[in-house]
Amino acid sequence: MPVIIEDLSIGEPMNHARIGYENFVSDATVTATSETTDFPANAIKNPFTYESWKPSVDPATLDIVFDSSKLINYVGLSSQDITGTINIKNGTTTIATYAATGVKETILFLLEDRNITNLKIEIIGSGTLGVVYAGSVLEMVRPFFADYAPPTLSRSNKVLSNMSEGGEFLGNSIIRKGLKDSIQWENLPAQWYRDNFDPFVEDCQTQPFFIAWNPLRYPDDVIYAQSTKMISPKLNGIMNLMDVSMTMKGLA
Repeated sequence: MPVIIEDLSIGEPMNHARIGYENFVSDATVTATSETTDFPANAIKNPFTYESWKPSVDPATLDIVFDSSKLINYVGLSSQDITGTINIKNGTTTIATYAATGVKETILFLLEDRNITNLKIEIIGSGTLGVVYAGSVLEMVRPFFADYAPPTLSRSNKVLSNMSEGGEFLGNSIIRKGLKDSIQWENLPAQWYRDNFDPFVEDCQTQPFFIAWNPLRYPDDVIYAQSTKMISPKLNGIMNLMDVSMTMKGLA
């Protein structure tokens, strides 16, 4: 269950999408109790997935120290293949936990609001961790249901078909994996869009983000994604409301 919900009673209903793009980790001081050569702890500050942290001793802890107190209500982990227990801690207090099975999956922890200066990620087990985000999650003010293809089921794999010279079928090879998605929200209040969604639009032009379209009913449908084209809203003619759509590709 890659979406871990600590409290159902906070903010917008949990069947509304959550988007994690604000990330205080990139500017934090990051150390670890152990690390392997070529897999340093600082790799998790990079939002891209070509580097990762690999502890050399089990258990191991990432220590993330912010330059001042930060409002944190989500932690996102991606590009990870941990086998064991992942604990999210505020100082010495464990605030969320997940039993990872070694499958490369994206994990989104939705937490109560906390002002945090010291965030710790404890790994009891083995594996690598590539991306860590922490910040204040964007809670969509409207849900959506119809005509939507869940991202974890919408694969954009590139497949190479293999056949012998005599025309015998030799099977297919997957030479590139990925996920794709397209989302549309309708009737967003125009001022809410300007205040809340547009900062995300500006950020996602260059940075990846975490998105869970319905954490309550479909907790497995969370991906770490990049926007594939510019996002532009339009007034829909109903009072002062806007519609917006976006397309993205995600990590498989």
